[in-house]
Amino acid sequence: METHVIPFTETLDPEPAVEPQFVLGSNRFVNICRQRGYPVFQSFPPHPIFYDAHHWLNRGRTMTWGELKKAAFDEPVFAKPYTEKFFTGRVISSVEDMEKVQLATSFIGDEDGERILVSAPVTLVQEARFFVIDGAIVTGSLYRDRGNVRYARLGQESNSWQRLARILEARFVDEAFVIDLGLTEHGWKIVEMNNINSAGIYDCDTNAIASALYGWHLSGRGTGTAGSEHQVAI
Repeated sequence: METHVIPFTETLDPEPAVEPQFVLGSNRFVNICRQRGYPVFQSFPPHPIFYDAHHWLNRGRTMTWGELKKAAFDEPVFAKPYTEKFFTGRVISSVEDMEKVQLATSFIGDEDGERILVSAPVTLVQEARFFVIDGAIVTGSLYRDRGNVRYARLGQESNSWQRLARILEARFVDEAFVIDLGLTEHGWKIVEMNNINSAGIYDCDTNAIASALYGWHLSGRGTGTAGSEHQVAI
């Protein structure tokens, strides 16, 4: 079913008639669902604790949003949330840049206390997103090409798909997640991993995502009991 959050409230319209098995939507929507006890997937710390460091774009260092405000900006840094995505990762060169960042503060406490990851900016030739469900790469999409937004579906023959398949030979960190890769002068590297609940689809195959989630659920490996009534709240 499809529902939405009534602005400035935590009310869903329409209210789900039964508890959904999966929820997909904005960060605010997903956090309301989490508060209600609806099943959502886990978030991942943005550093290489799951895969070897050489697979990652860079390790960076952690600090709080408030600490970054007090930092001396000798050179630009790339900053992104540690887990709770209360802003979109970006290059920051000054406190003035930070003041222009639109923060989604509805589901966090004191913004200055929120942890972030800071690293040196890296030029990416291309960026791609992949949905990984039940131990398989289900679909992928290019979403940026030489700094410009460009959506294009990726197939198994693409270099990025094949690179991800090799990375995932080590392990699958969750039953369902999205992973972004970036093309550098040293090849494709992991940019970040996230849960699928608030992930942008881009030009990924939505039917493939839905089918994989549904099949995973019916198999009994997913959330809930195999064969139970299935509902998706979006």
